Amino acid sequence: MKGIVRLQILTQNNTVKKQAATTLGYLHCWSKIQSNVRARRLCMVTEGQIKQKKLENQLKLEAKLHDLEVEWCGGAETMEEILGRIHQREEAAVKRERAMAYAFNHQV
Repeated sequence: MKGIVRLQILTQNNTVKKQAATTLGYLHCWSKIQSNVRARRLCMVTEGQIKQKKLENQLKLEAKLHDLEVEWCGGAETMEEILGRIHQREEAAVKRERAMAYAFNHQV
């Protein structure tokens, strides 16, 4: 009981009220800054993962192209058609990864 009365007496002072309001304002700003930093870090991590996947997909595509050039026997499709189909598949994989990252970031 004594602590509550003492706190009430202290908060009746205008300088203490101003100091408390200022402190609360600074704490509010600090929490906003922390949430922004967390959001940026998460964004950087997901961007890094997307870049890594893109690099891996590019390496896989180059390996497929090399195998295709070695094994291509002049079938019904032209080389450009085959390359276009492979490129579309790789783009679809990248889009799926982006959609998964977006869904992960916006989970409730």
